[in-house]
Amino acid sequence: MEQDPGLAAVAYPSESVSPTAPRQIRDLVDRLATGASRHQDAVLARVVAFSRTGREAPDLDELARAVGEGLGARWCRLSVSRTGVGERSYRWPAGADQPEAAAESVVAVRFRDEQVGAIGLDTATVTRLRRPGRRLFEDIVAVLGPILHSARLSLELHEQLHTAVGRAQDIAASRRRAVAQMEAERRALERDLHDGAQHHLVAMRMTVGLLEHELSTGATASALARLEQLTTQLDLTEGLLVSIAGGILPVALVTAGLVPALESELRAVPGLRLDIEPAVAGRRYPAPVETAVYFTCLEAVSNARKHAAGASVVVALRDTYRGLSFEVSDDGPGFVPTKARPDSGLVHLAERIAAVRGTLTIRSAPGRGTIIAGLIPL
Repeated sequence: MEQDPGLAAVAYPSESVSPTAPRQIRDLVDRLATGASRHQDAVLARVVAFSRTGREAPDLDELARAVGEGLGARWCRLSVSRTGVGERSYRWPAGADQPEAAAESVVAVRFRDEQVGAIGLDTATVTRLRRPGRRLFEDIVAVLGPILHSARLSLELHEQLHTAVGRAQDIAASRRRAVAQMEAERRALERDLHDGAQHHLVAMRMTVGLLEHELSTGATASALARLEQLTTQLDLTEGLLVSIAGGILPVALVTAGLVPALESELRAVPGLRLDIEPAVAGRRYPAPVETAVYFTCLEAVSNARKHAAGASVVVALRDTYRGLSFEVSDDGPGFVPTKARPDSGLVHLAERIAAVRGTLTIRSAPGRGTIIAGLIPL
């Protein structure tokens, strides 16, 4: 800061006072002659002490207090400049209102020819500082250089650590999502294999049974025809397994939709009837919905043929105001739903429908057949 030209140089008169005079008298003479007192050394020492703290960073709120109290200011504001981020300010007293620009005198704080921050005091305090007080202020500004530089480094390090932690958390979350997605895809592939391929395997098992019966009864012609049917079924099953293993849905489901895909798979199933509402046949649904209903129906039909051999099966689809509903019913022996194993295919069906926000219900009783019904809101 510029020296106040209105203040004349004053000789320090300590030597004109007897060294044996009481300390209070010597301080009084000092104050009368120069406007200063020996406590200025203590003020400067108090400020310098902030550069030797063992903390992670100097407490700039306390530093602002030390400077403000030492200079007798109404308020003191310290700011730290940060490249590309803006400054961070520390004010004493805490919670003091932001002063108007005209009421605050701001002096830049530099370290190695670089501005690292600033100090702001109320203009009235700066104006009334006499020569020794101004010299103390200039000394404080010089001492603040390395302190604010250290504080800036600490802030930048903290921000870099915060950014690094944030990125590490993002990476960890991304890995968790990837693992969850991989697990979901694995389970989806497992369900597709179970729901789709099993239907064909059950059909082949029944064909083999019929072929064995025809061979044992000497019906050679029918056995040859049954053998050709088995060969066709093997080819279809192989194609399905290859498609599912490659993550590819049935062509009919992708290109034509739910109803044509079900008709293609189920039209040749003996004892099965499709009851499809015209509104459903003429409409395409979201791909996840069509996939869920398709594989759920196939699995339900497969279960009926496995556990209710020879029973009549009906697959019904309805387009209602509540959404797409479907039902697979049979007139087989039935069972007690509460006794179904937790790892049974019925649990997988419920999970598949729940994945598209739908619900699945199972109604069955011994001797009364089974109904597997689902509803998917649209």
